[in-house]
Amino acid sequence: MPLFESEEVPGVPLDDVAEVSCYVAAMNYGLQRLYDGFPLSLRLIREIHEVLLASGRGAGKSPGEFRRSQNWIGGTRPGNARFVPPPPEHLMACLGELEKYLHAPQVPGLIKAAFAHVQFETIHPFLDGNGRLGRLLITLLLCSEGALNQPLLYLSLYLKRNRDTYYELLQQVRIDGTWSAGHIHRSSLHDLLPSWLTDAGKHRQAVNEEVNIYTKILTLTDQMTDRRERSKARLLAGLLKKNPLLIAFDSCLITLDVLKRMIEEETSACEVIVATGAKENQKRKVNRLFALGSEAKQVIALCSDAMAEGLNLQQASSVVLLDMPSVIRIAEQRVGRVDRMNSPHKKIEVWWPKDSEEFSLKADRKFYQRYTEVKEILGSNLKLPDDLIPEEVQVAGPSTAEEMIRQLAEMERAGQSWDGLRDAFQPVRELVDPGQGLVPADVYEQVRQSKAKVLSTVSLVKSKKPWAFMAVAGAEHGAPKWILLDHLHARPETDLEEVAARLRSLLGGDVETRPMDQKASDLIARFLNQVLDAEESLLPRKKQRALEEMRLVLGHYRKLAEQGSDRERVAIIEAAMGLLKVPATEEERPDLDAVAEAWLDLIRGVWYEKLKNRKRYKPLRLKDIRKDLKIRPLPSASIVETFTGIPSAQPIHTRVVSAIVGVPD
Repeated sequence: MPLFESEEVPGVPLDDVAEVSCYVAAMNYGLQRLYDGFPLSLRLIREIHEVLLASGRGAGKSPGEFRRSQNWIGGTRPGNARFVPPPPEHLMACLGELEKYLHAPQVPGLIKAAFAHVQFETIHPFLDGNGRLGRLLITLLLCSEGALNQPLLYLSLYLKRNRDTYYELLQQVRIDGTWSAGHIHRSSLHDLLPSWLTDAGKHRQAVNEEVNIYTKILTLTDQMTDRRERSKARLLAGLLKKNPLLIAFDSCLITLDVLKRMIEEETSACEVIVATGAKENQKRKVNRLFALGSEAKQVIALCSDAMAEGLNLQQASSVVLLDMPSVIRIAEQRVGRVDRMNSPHKKIEVWWPKDSEEFSLKADRKFYQRYTEVKEILGSNLKLPDDLIPEEVQVAGPSTAEEMIRQLAEMERAGQSWDGLRDAFQPVRELVDPGQGLVPADVYEQVRQSKAKVLSTVSLVKSKKPWAFMAVAGAEHGAPKWILLDHLHARPETDLEEVAARLRSLLGGDVETRPMDQKASDLIARFLNQVLDAEESLLPRKKQRALEEMRLVLGHYRKLAEQGSDRERVAIIEAAMGLLKVPATEEERPDLDAVAEAWLDLIRGVWYEKLKNRKRYKPLRLKDIRKDLKIRPLPSASIVETFTGIPSAQPIHTRVVSAIVGVPD
């Protein structure tokens, strides 16, 4: 049967939606089989091919079956074809050799992927889909070899743009065995490279010096003991006696697994869980066992920093920082998983690492410096033990606010930035402060200690004008959001400090409650519709700007497609833009955070190219690449692949867990 894959004119868009969908499905299927322990083999290749050709182009050409007839590339018959793959009777012998090579030991994964791809395309074992599966094989092989953790390498677009060169080089390998296209290109950076990268003798000398360094490191490593980690394990096991639920953080994943084994050797009376970003089931388990109200006991959660944000683990009463965070933000996130306003504990223990000089890092001292600066100027959520900060660091800190301001001005003139953090939750804490808060201390304490599950509360107060405050539950376990609507046509205010200030103004003095009636019900419905329209404003600023740029750029693409009467392109663009529309009913809508992330990932290549050519110290904003995206439109296939599988989120107005509404008489 003839093969026509290679006769397409270079530049024809590969944007058939069904084909792209099958490609993604085949990728996911193959990766899942590999993750489940199934080897990369001829059987798996046939299974993936069956998924790949489930619909669209090639669906009628024996999906999942090796060919039993001769095919060829180019021309009208084998006699005038550009290339003729092995005949059917020799096909399995060739495939057998390919399968052996897929598992050849001591061959670097990248080299193996390149050779295997060329051999697969040369064998051309299927009637159709060989090009797609051959490109897919590269990614699967790199994941199988451990060179990639995720299928982040996307070669199809590059090979499409350089299709003629790609085919020519494949043909040179098949006919002449020319693997380097006849010569090795001289790097444009040749004159800027160090001599050991261009001189073979100096390179060998540099390699030997490097080997000596690592040999010395290995010798010193053999002299080390595990006493330091053992002491950490004993500490954690001991703390568990008075803290039934205990959380410990360390940025080094290997350390977490080592500590788990050591703790289990110390005591068998507890459960130890290692929770990282790569272990989704363990992450969910920790979130369940340590959530507010949990009755779990004798559990230690050893966590990476993937667990330090967006999760509420306040049933724990102690946090141990096994290593010093590099910045204050990470420290606040770690401690903030437990030290929350609705914690059931009167006191939270936070254990900080105090290393000897031999183990103390420069990054630790930098953290102390930053902590001192933030505490002096803005106040801090964290309280460090008095003896933890080295004396010389305390002395080196700014002595006055004016001195700090001068330092900041100097950094700004030098094009540098300061990453100190503001205590953003202080205005919220002050709302329940016994001295100056809006909420009486006894009421707050009763609510805080209550174990009742409240789905939603609405309080109505008399007011001269309509206004509303709403607390919106975060998606899944995300942090809650506060929204204040000053009137029926107000732009939603989400800044915590401003919301707290407005609540003080609106609820200060004598406040009268009012009953629910039709007027109040209608007013709540109108405010809920405003909240629905305002969902995008709750995203981080960068995500909001990403969605705005997505609208502008895709709107431009749609206009061009309409002018060119490209209906297929118009449909793809409108489908992507539809993710941004506000639903008219209470149906689920796409997760806007995930949509923004997908767009940022889609434009990452353009961003990087622009970033390399930016002026020094000038920040690169999303709008700065808008013109580049318009001049060189993103291909339809990439758009479809990027926005396929965006998760859904509940409508935001169904996640309002608490509201105060001012209703005029």
